[in-house]
Amino acid sequence: MVSRRNEIRGPLDNSADLPLDAIREELIHLWNDMCEARLNAYEGCWSGTCENLERRIKLLTPLVGPISWKEVQVELLAEEVFQRIHADMGYTVVVDMDEVAHVLAENDEPLIRLTGSRRHIERLERDRQTRLAAVREHWRTRAEKQSSKGR
Repeated sequence: MVSRRNEIRGPLDNSADLPLDAIREELIHLWNDMCEARLNAYEGCWSGTCENLERRIKLLTPLVGPISWKEVQVELLAEEVFQRIHADMGYTVVVDMDEVAHVLAENDEPLIRLTGSRRHIERLERDRQTRLAAVREHWRTRAEKQSSKGR
């Protein structure tokens, strides 16, 4: 008698057969999808889509380890989504937040790539500017603390 268990196995049950590069590539796509899901969620909240993507990221990451933070959208780094999800899995990822702040500072154009109303795009831009200011303040405060320790 054949077990029904073999009939209902998911795609990850045969993950040893998948090339590691394909898994890494899928992780890059999942992180891109996560950024889009965050931008499209109601008022930028964590949505069911974000939960599903997080679950899939957590399933694949142990197979190949964390991808480079340079492969992830800057919004997810600035909001520490990338870092938090990896911390949940027991990984420590080091992100150059100075470079993240620099990229955010250079990207002053609004998020036009999103579809939606002008008011929605303006709200997203205000939110981005607020996050950018918070990142800058965090790193300014950190630099001040480090310089005061050196005295």
